[in-house]
Amino acid sequence: MSKKNVRWTYENAHTHPGVPELLLLGYDRFQEANGLGDHQHGNCYEIVYVESGKAAWEVNGEAYTTHAGQLFHTRPNELHRGMMNFIEPCTIWWMIFSNPEPHVPWLGLAPEDISHISQQLAVLPRTIESDPQIRNT
Repeated sequence: MSKKNVRWTYENAHTHPGVPELLLLGYDRFQEANGLGDHQHGNCYEIVYVESGKAAWEVNGEAYTTHAGQLFHTRPNELHRGMMNFIEPCTIWWMIFSNPEPHVPWLGLAPEDISHISQQLAVLPRTIESDPQIRNT
């Protein structure tokens, strides 16, 4: 990564017993295009918040362009990348968390709540507009 680009990550690796479902939390500020090739996150979701700029993604041969204030996500085991293996100049926050599966403890929630969350994540649109106030908190 270029010295112009900034990266911060917090890898849980089960070091925080309160939230073992959150595996990785990160921040990237790309001031120039940066390589982002094919990758996946096992049985995990990834959610990316675009704080500034724009980012284009490819998932299963489909292209998605996101801009500041939008959220983008990938589902468990999905192979994804930056468009043409690059991510544009932008600032993003991202998290990788385990797939909530019915009858498996997750965030201390009741099984019926986990089931409902799983169902909603399965039909969640790939990109979502966030509340503009999210940047102010």
